[in-house]
Amino acid sequence: MKMLALPLMLVATAALFAADNVPDTQVTKNMSVRASKLIGMTVVNPQGESLASVNDIMIDLAQAQVKYLAISHGGVLGVGDKLFAVPMKAFQVTYDSDNDQYKLVLNITNDRLEKAPGFNQDQWPDMGDKKWQTTVDEYYRGGRTIER
Repeated sequence: MKMLALPLMLVATAALFAADNVPDTQVTKNMSVRASKLIGMTVVNPQGESLASVNDIMIDLAQAQVKYLAISHGGVLGVGDKLFAVPMKAFQVTYDSDNDQYKLVLNITNDRLEKAPGFNQDQWPDMGDKKWQTTVDEYYRGGRTIER
């Protein structure tokens, strides 16, 4: 399955996040944010340690929802980074009103992220493959249900 062009992703993503004057902590379910703000956003663990940054967005067009965020981890200055497709539902989205920015929180250790199923920028997996989806979804489930 080929990835769609970024403009289509931006349009589809715009309806998925929201917030004007959202309080600190977890944001409401109906928040919206531009995809261009999401790409490059830092991913942190619950302890506030930086884990990765958002590299790309995978959208399930049939369900009109963001399915995975491709996060970039490792490497130096973008060289040698490994990408990980993480189910969107594995993230907690928070808003920091002091800095007027959103944060993506992923409840995972740096060590566990490094062992996650990943890929490189030049060899994306077939994200429509149900076996691949199950493997990835189960890895990030962490003992809780991630709704589909």
